[in-house]
Formats: sequence, structure tokens, C-alpha cells
Amino acid sequence: MPHLIPYSCAKFALVGFSNGLAAELQSRNIDVLTVCPGLMRTGSYLRAEFKGKVENEFGWFSVLGNIPGFSVAADYAARQIRDAAQRRKHSLIISLPAKILIAADAIVPELTQTILGTVNSVLPGPGPKGSASGESMNPKFGRLFQMLTTLGRQAARKLNESPA
Repeated sequence: MPHLIPYSCAKFALVGFSNGLAAELQSRNIDVLTVCPGLMRTGSYLRAEFKGKVENEFGWFSVLGNIPGFSVAADYAARQIRDAAQRRKHSLIISLPAKILIAADAIVPELTQTILGTVNSVLPGPGPKGSASGESMNPKFGRLFQMLTTLGRQAARKLNESPA
């Protein structure tokens, strides 16, 4: 995903590691479950550090990370993971956007890259050096923003992600 390259690289590495480990352990009858949850609604946007045009970056990431259907609740993901492990599945993709993106990239990779490039063109461009925490920016946003991110703040409290 644009603006999430280090995060995406880490996820790609973990998927590769998990798939390789599964292949090596199969002969020992040890299962490895590779989980791609997509965007999780945990409240982590309040703890994250934002760079560039920090308020714009915080704004889009916070809202998308809280929209049901675009993001998934942690307890829902946990149930999906438990069920997949009990069924001895090897792969689990949880959110609908993750399923769509993975399928699209496998079937029409050029189109997927073009779409992600378009997404990148509407996201905030580079900004001044420096960073700011989600915790420091959250109070600057108005009532509508606070309504749109209610689920994230609730998740942050439930999952001990609330800022100190």
C-alpha cells in the first residue's frame, strides 16, 4: 500500500517466512497458519508516529482504519484465526479489502499497480521534516472526525492502546 511501504515489506517478509516454514515442517506433521488480516481496528492510529504532512496523513489513516468493512475488529480477527487453526488451515485472509487486493494482484498485477498508483496520487504528498504522534493530533480534529473514529478509540481502550 502507498505510504505504508516499510509495513508492507515487513508483512511480505513474514508471509514468505511462514510459507517456507510450512513447507519445511509439513513432513513433521506441523501446521503453520499464515494470516493476512488486512487493516485492523485496534486504535493503533493513536500511538503511531506520522511523518510528512502529519495532519493529513493522520486524518486519512485514522478514518480508514476505523471504517467497518474496510477494517476489522481485533476480536473478530481472533475468532477467525482460532477457527482456521482448529480446522488446520494453512492460509487465512480476513478483511474483504485484503482479499480483493491479494486476488487482484494475482490476477491482474499491472492493473493493481495502476490502481495503487492512483490511490497514491490522492494521498498527501511529502511535507516538512519532522513527525507527530496520533495522540497529539487527535484532539485537533473536530466532531465529525471523532464520530468516525469512535470504534478505534473504543478498541484502543479495550486493547490497552489508549495513549497514557
